[in-house]
Amino acid sequence: MPERVSLPNGAHAYRPSPSEMTAAEQFMLLDPSINTLADFQQAKIAELQEGYAATIAGGFTSNATGTATVFGWEQLDQAHLSQLQAAINQSIETFPVTDYADIYGNLVTLTAQANLTQLETDANNFAWANIKQIRALVGQVRVATTIAEVQAVGWSPGNYTPQA
Repeated sequence: MPERVSLPNGAHAYRPSPSEMTAAEQFMLLDPSINTLADFQQAKIAELQEGYAATIAGGFTSNATGTATVFGWEQLDQAHLSQLQAAINQSIETFPVTDYADIYGNLVTLTAQANLTQLETDANNFAWANIKQIRALVGQVRVATTIAEVQAVGWSPGNYTPQA
């Protein structure tokens, strides 16, 4: 809920609540002395990193199971995928793999190595698209010469297309 604040001229304004503000705006609210280009750049980079983290936490789509399925891609998800491939390579696990899970914990079936390879390719396409995106956007912020240029940069996920 916005907070009503009094202005020096006797007028009133409404300040948005923290949940309605970007990370950069929250950062500036904590310290009203934030007004230099470097301050805005630091706050904007923090905001971009939050967007990147949220995108990664939201997972990626793959058609490796035969239908579009969302898989997790946080650190533990990455380890599970690597461990599955290692288990296949060492004949600890065989196809069909029936106990791999999507981002929601639903079990999915990977019927052959081609499905696992497709899942790995989609995961890496997703990850690399977003790594390139965060690097590009942070680079734009770092070379910005005005506060307006910094404020114009916003997070958008990197583009990738799951294999059919």
